[in-house]
Amino acid sequence: MTTETSDIEQLKSQVDLLSKFPDQNPNPVLKATMDGHLLYANSAGQVICDAWAVKLNERLPEELIEHASTYSGHAIEAKVGPKTFAFHLIRVPEFNFINIYGTDVTAQKAVAKFPDQNPNPVLKTSLEGELIYANESGKEILRAWGMVLGDTVPTALIGTGSSDTIRVTEHAAGHLTFAFQIVPVLEFGFINIYGTDITALKAIGKFPDQNPNPVLKTDMDGQLTYANEGGLGILAAWGIGMGDVAPSELVVSDGDKTHGHIELTAGP
Repeated sequence: MTTETSDIEQLKSQVDLLSKFPDQNPNPVLKATMDGHLLYANSAGQVICDAWAVKLNERLPEELIEHASTYSGHAIEAKVGPKTFAFHLIRVPEFNFINIYGTDVTAQKAVAKFPDQNPNPVLKTSLEGELIYANESGKEILRAWGMVLGDTVPTALIGTGSSDTIRVTEHAAGHLTFAFQIVPVLEFGFINIYGTDITALKAIGKFPDQNPNPVLKTDMDGQLTYANEGGLGILAAWGIGMGDVAPSELVVSDGDKTHGHIELTAGP
């Protein structure tokens, strides 16, 4: 037997193995032509096709076919209704078909979206906004709102029906302001809400000239860059002006992110 004949026989054997699609496989298995037309689907795969509204000899979603042409060897994730599947594509160009193996990764993705160890507030609600869970930081938010598990969160934090769009909104909790990232997990019928305290960031941008109290602003080296009307009186008492360096007691050390207050005399 020649080497060429041996190679052909080996290839046929491999293809024969690839062509055995066990209908009892609980995971989706599809087979398509090289240009993406569906040739076969097992029982689990038929559920995928129904969700995509693809019938035999019709073209599969474009992203799958484009991914097959990359020869990357990596799986591609795609939505199937409310679920997410990872699809592994194996090309058999000698016989003009692609084998596609699907794995439901919905649960793994949902778990990854919900770290209990998160030091920032994390809430979980039903799609209707009913509170299901709060981590330790999240419980502080609920206390500020006067809420307990089972109550409905403020309207601004409730998801938008069947949409899985992630959005961010600002909302007060007591004297603090939080940016809340709202992440629907439609596969399991809940919404994860991640909070970040942005009180200080908002305060930084608010230098109201009409503030009756002195407000000063310096760069990280202590050089004065701003003073409101009340602050100008302070500078006059200290005998300094814009561009000068503020008293050393007010200069923040490099990398120091702590907040505090000191007492300092201005005038008699």
